[in-house]
Amino acid sequence: MSTLATPRPQYRRSRYLPILRGGWFVHEIGHALSLVDLAGPLPSNQLWLTYVGQFSVMGEPEGLAPGYLGWERWQLGWLDDQQVACGTGTLQLTPIERAGGIKLAVTPTGPHTAVVVESRRAEAEDRAMPRSGVLVYSIDTARTSHEGPIRVQPVDDKDERHWQSLLSAGQSVRAGEVMVTVKTSDAQGDVVEVVRRQPAHTAQ
Repeated sequence: MSTLATPRPQYRRSRYLPILRGGWFVHEIGHALSLVDLAGPLPSNQLWLTYVGQFSVMGEPEGLAPGYLGWERWQLGWLDDQQVACGTGTLQLTPIERAGGIKLAVTPTGPHTAVVVESRRAEAEDRAMPRSGVLVYSIDTARTSHEGPIRVQPVDDKDERHWQSLLSAGQSVRAGEVMVTVKTSDAQGDVVEVVRRQPAHTAQ
């Protein structure tokens, strides 16, 4: 007695196979590990890369700086709490692409918001980056995928890939109440100063 073979579905290459490429595969694994989408386009008038540019595979799977952001690595348990400095002050950060050392400076600004500072180098998974430097971004854990839970500072859609956001020695950026200044940079990492200005209280 013969049986009829079940026809195998024919998948369109352009629709299904990109998910198997390295960057997209790592992106989807990130979702499985609870990471959210860092790209746009919500609200719909935003550019696709507006929030984090090409930083993190969760923002641009085929970007030039696909290494997970330090905040994401901490969420995943890849960074020890001792590698995260909380508050303000001056400290040395070692590049996120390397093992050991302090990786993040985190300054809380609200119940679910903070400003994060990390050091990025054009090496390892980020070797294709056009430049190195200090990356500053704000986080809002009340936001989810495509809503900009992480936003590289300064926000500037003229620099959609955010390469100019990488700070060198002597450069500063303000993110709300927080000012970050890069004091020195060398082969070992970056010394940064983080200052928070308390908002002025107004009379009721």
